[in-house]
Parts: sequence; C-alpha cells; structure tokens
Amino acid sequence: MPNKLDRITMNPQVMNGQPCVRNLRLTVRRVVEAVALYPDWDELRSEYPELEKEDIRLALEFAARNIDDQILPLEAAWFDFFWIRASDHLSIAPNDLQ
Repeated sequence: MPNKLDRITMNPQVMNGQPCVRNLRLTVRRVVEAVALYPDWDELRSEYPELEKEDIRLALEFAARNIDDQILPLEAAWFDFFWIRASDHLSIAPNDLQ
C-alpha cells in the first residue's frame, strides 16, 4: 500500500527542500495559498493545470498535520503574518525594533 502522503515530496534540490507536490516546483504552502485565493478547485486547477485534485487534497492534509497546536492571541498571529511579509522587503530583524 503506498504512503498516504506519497505525492508530497521534500528534495533539497527542489525549492530548498520545502515540501512540494510531486517534486514539482510548487510548494505545499503555495497550494494552500492558492486554495484561499481560488476556493473553486476547478478554477484553481485552471490556474495550475499540473495539479490534480488529489494533489490539492494531500497538500491541505499535509499542512493540517503540520500546524502547531499552539494557540496564539489574534494580535500575535497578525504580527507574525505581517512581519513575515514585511521582512521579505526589509533589511531589519525583529530584535532591531526593540
């Protein structure tokens, strides 16, 4: 019997080892973001024709299995979200803000 998450691959030579779908240059994170943007899976698949329905389902399952059970106050979650986005464009670290 094949591994249930056998479509999710991690290869140091592909996307720096981030979890990807079938060794494509399409990360699980990107698939989850795309599901948020395109809740209609058929529309999502028109944007990403290489994805199969099972790829999407397993990417969501993989993400769900790997989310921490840690409960964050909403303010902390928003800070983390915006800091990650802003840090892509800034040359400062969070400790520099103190």
